[in-house]
Amino acid sequence: MLANVGAALQEGAAGAINIASDPVGNIIGKPLVALGTGAYNLGARALGYQPLSPAQMNAALDDGPGPGDRLVAGLDRAVGAPTPGDVVPGTDAQRYARAGVQGAMGMAALGPLGGVRQAAGTLATGALSG
Repeated sequence: MLANVGAALQEGAAGAINIASDPVGNIIGKPLVALGTGAYNLGARALGYQPLSPAQMNAALDDGPGPGDRLVAGLDRAVGAPTPGDVVPGTDAQRYARAGVQGAMGMAALGPLGGVRQAAGTLATGALSG
C-alpha cells in the first residue's frame, strides 16, 4: 500500500507539472477529447456502429509523457528508485488509495479541478484496463 501511495505522490507531482506546462491543452483539450470519444461511442451504439475499443480511446487521450512525467522518471532512475509505472496496484483498495492521493495532490497544487481530473483519469484508466 505504501508503494502505491509513494507512486501516487510522484504521479500527482508529475501531473501538476504537466497541467501547469500546458493548461489549455490539459484542462480544456483533453476533457473535450474525452467528451468527443464518449459521444462517438454513444452515437455509434445508437446507430448500430462499432464503438471505439478501450485501446482506441486510450490512444486518443494519450499524448505521451509530459514534462512532469519525464522529470519524475529521470529523478527515479538517477537515485535507483522504481518509477510510478513500476508500482502496480494489486487490489482495489490500493488503486483507490492511489487515486485518492493523486486527487489530493492535484487539489493541493491546482485546486479542485486539477484533483478531480487526476483522480478521475486514474480510475477511468483502471476501469478500462482492468
